[in-house]
Amino acid sequence: MKMMAFPLGLDLIGRVCHTGTPQWLITLKAHPDCCLQRLHNAREHDLDTVVALPGRDAAQGLEGVIEFGSSRTVPYVEQTLRYMETVCSPFGAHPTDGL
Repeated sequence: MKMMAFPLGLDLIGRVCHTGTPQWLITLKAHPDCCLQRLHNAREHDLDTVVALPGRDAAQGLEGVIEFGSSRTVPYVEQTLRYMETVCSPFGAHPTDGL
Protein backbone atom coordinates (compact mmCIF):
# COMPACT_ATOMS: atom_id res chain seq x y z
CA MET A 1 0.00 0.00 0.00
CA LYS A 2 1.30 3.45 -0.94
CA MET A 3 1.04 6.13 1.75
CA MET A 4 0.01 9.62 0.66
CA ALA A 5 -0.47 12.88 2.55
CA PHE A 6 -3.33 15.28 1.81
CA PRO A 7 -3.11 18.79 3.27
CA LEU A 8 -6.19 19.78 5.29
CA GLY A 9 -8.52 21.96 3.29
CA LEU A 10 -6.83 21.32 -0.07
CA ASP A 11 -7.81 18.83 -2.75
CA LEU A 12 -10.85 16.58 -2.44
CA ILE A 13 -9.68 14.47 0.49
CA GLY A 14 -8.21 17.44 2.34
CA ARG A 15 -11.50 19.37 2.04
CA VAL A 16 -13.52 16.41 3.33
CA CYS A 17 -11.10 15.96 6.24
CA HIS A 18 -11.19 19.66 7.04
CA THR A 19 -14.95 20.18 6.79
CA GLY A 20 -16.20 16.72 7.77
CA THR A 21 -18.77 16.88 4.97
CA PRO A 22 -19.02 14.67 1.87
CA GLN A 23 -18.00 15.92 -1.57
CA TRP A 24 -19.50 14.79 -4.90
CA LEU A 25 -17.52 15.79 -8.03
CA ILE A 26 -18.93 15.15 -11.49
CA THR A 27 -17.67 15.64 -15.05
CA LEU A 28 -13.99 15.39 -14.15
CA LYS A 29 -13.26 14.81 -17.84
CA ALA A 30 -14.62 18.27 -18.65
CA HIS A 31 -12.44 20.03 -16.05
CA PRO A 32 -8.74 19.83 -16.91
CA ASP A 33 -7.85 21.91 -13.85
CA CYS A 34 -9.83 19.71 -11.46
CA CYS A 35 -8.89 19.89 -7.80
CA LEU A 36 -7.74 16.27 -7.47
CA GLN A 37 -4.15 15.77 -6.35
CA ARG A 38 -4.31 12.41 -8.10
CA LEU A 39 -5.99 13.70 -11.25
CA HIS A 40 -3.58 11.65 -13.38
CA ASN A 41 -4.85 8.49 -11.64
CA ALA A 42 -8.47 9.51 -12.23
CA ARG A 43 -7.75 10.07 -15.91
CA GLU A 44 -5.78 6.83 -16.19
CA HIS A 45 -8.84 4.93 -14.93
CA ASP A 46 -11.27 7.08 -16.95
CA LEU A 47 -13.12 8.37 -13.86
CA ASP A 48 -15.78 11.01 -14.38
CA THR A 49 -17.43 11.10 -10.94
CA VAL A 50 -15.71 10.95 -7.55
CA VAL A 51 -17.47 10.85 -4.17
CA ALA A 52 -15.62 11.22 -0.87
CA LEU A 53 -17.23 10.51 2.51
CA PRO A 54 -15.79 11.42 5.92
CA GLY A 55 -14.97 8.44 8.12
CA ARG A 56 -15.74 9.00 11.79
CA ASP A 57 -15.02 7.25 15.04
CA ALA A 58 -17.47 8.01 17.87
CA ALA A 59 -14.69 8.61 20.38
CA GLN A 60 -12.06 10.17 18.12
CA GLY A 61 -14.09 12.30 15.69
CA LEU A 62 -12.97 12.42 12.05
CA GLU A 63 -10.59 9.55 11.26
CA GLY A 64 -10.27 9.50 7.47
CA VAL A 65 -12.00 9.61 4.11
CA ILE A 66 -13.65 6.86 2.03
CA GLU A 67 -13.48 7.63 -1.69
CA PHE A 68 -15.41 6.17 -4.63
CA GLY A 69 -15.05 6.72 -8.37
CA SER A 70 -17.08 5.94 -11.49
CA SER A 71 -16.27 6.15 -15.17
CA ARG A 72 -19.89 7.26 -15.71
CA THR A 73 -21.21 10.71 -14.93
CA VAL A 74 -23.32 10.11 -11.83
CA PRO A 75 -25.48 13.12 -10.91
CA TYR A 76 -25.78 14.03 -7.25
CA VAL A 77 -28.87 12.55 -5.62
CA GLU A 78 -29.38 13.00 -1.88
CA GLN A 79 -30.86 9.47 -1.48
CA THR A 80 -27.81 7.95 -3.17
CA LEU A 81 -25.48 9.78 -0.80
CA ARG A 82 -27.52 8.58 2.21
CA TYR A 83 -27.39 5.01 0.91
CA MET A 84 -23.59 5.21 0.46
CA GLU A 85 -23.19 6.55 4.00
CA THR A 86 -25.38 3.75 5.38
CA VAL A 87 -23.47 1.05 3.51
CA CYS A 88 -20.14 2.52 4.66
CA SER A 89 -21.16 3.10 8.29
CA PRO A 90 -19.38 -0.07 9.50
CA PHE A 91 -16.19 1.52 8.12
CA GLY A 92 -16.72 4.82 9.92
CA ALA A 93 -18.85 6.84 7.48
CA HIS A 94 -21.88 8.25 9.21
CA PRO A 95 -24.84 10.23 7.88
CA THR A 96 -24.22 13.96 7.63
CA ASP A 97 -26.34 17.01 7.00
CA GLY A 98 -25.67 16.84 3.26
CA LEU A 99 -23.31 18.51 0.86
